[in-house]
Amino acid sequence: MRDLRHLFEFTFIGLYFGILIYFFSYFTFSEAHKFLFSISLPLFYFLWGVIHHFFEDRLTREVFFEYLSISIFIFIILFTASSL
Repeated sequence: MRDLRHLFEFTFIGLYFGILIYFFSYFTFSEAHKFLFSISLPLFYFLWGVIHHFFEDRLTREVFFEYLSISIFIFIILFTASSL
């Protein structure tokens, strides 16, 4: 049962990322939309990771800051790429 739940969770996050990346490339003419997608993808990743580890009883300060730092890094990459 646990493996099935993990499969659902990772499929969900993969689909969400795919949809956001599609819209990120679709709205190339709109700076506001690209900024919104540049924020929403890492924010969702951060929240998903923290909530996932919280319910797995594995949320530590190190895991929290790992998800936070990767989310900030993803935002910087997406925001920089959207301004090119």
